[in-house]
Amino acid sequence: MLVRQNDGWNCGPIACMKLWTMLAPGEVDVCSWHPQEYKRVVVAKFNALVRTLMKEITWSAEENSERRKCKLKKSSEQSVIVDTETRSGTKTADSSIGEDGGRQPPKTETDVRNEARRVACIKRKRNQEIQAEKMVRLRNETLQHVTPGTVVSMKMDPRDVKRARCLLGIVCDRSGNRVAGVQVATEEGIVTADLKKREYFIPSDRYAVQKVQDLALPDKLEVVHEEIMNGLFDLGKQQQKVSMKTAYRLVEGGPPIERKGCGCNGKKCTHFCGCV
Repeated sequence: MLVRQNDGWNCGPIACMKLWTMLAPGEVDVCSWHPQEYKRVVVAKFNALVRTLMKEITWSAEENSERRKCKLKKSSEQSVIVDTETRSGTKTADSSIGEDGGRQPPKTETDVRNEARRVACIKRKRNQEIQAEKMVRLRNETLQHVTPGTVVSMKMDPRDVKRARCLLGIVCDRSGNRVAGVQVATEEGIVTADLKKREYFIPSDRYAVQKVQDLALPDKLEVVHEEIMNGLFDLGKQQQKVSMKTAYRLVEGGPPIERKGCGCNGKKCTHFCGCV
């Protein structure tokens, strides 16, 4: 039998010695033992007591600020605890404890907290699964409307830059996985995260589909759009690769405003110092 305490308190050796004086009051020389030794003896003694009085044990618990005494099935048998190490025996008295009628013991405060935590974890996991399914379905729907030749506007990463305008590009390829990524070609080349990387697919949360009839594409981008629509744009050819930041600088004539530390030096903060 494993005795476990769940009320948040650690009894320590004092309670262990107190329990020993109740089980074997004549054995006072146990104080000279090693702490781990008398703990082992006390636990063994306590387990023997529990096994002997299993049918007569009662306990009390608090539920709804009311103390209720729970009782187990009665037993009229007399048992003797035999311990060769302490050479002592104790008889249990005949008990007239009534039957409990199969009633389950009330839940403690720790049990209630654990149950609430378990239910909350189940709900949170289920909500995460529902949200994941929703995002996958949304990305699949987005990918259905994207084909080679579609005009998209790419957003700069807000963690790196701020107040940057969207960068126009033409979709030249789609990814076959669940992220609904697209490969985009701009006026200056194919967008990639690493210049040495073979291909880079922009996730669906970084671009938005635009209508061609509502836009006036630049001349270079119009040429790229016509090549992709007519099937003349060859991805296997040595196409120039640029990062999104480099493409923004070449198209807009200047780099986007990067996030940095405050450079106002005690003056009034502005939108260009990075701290507003």
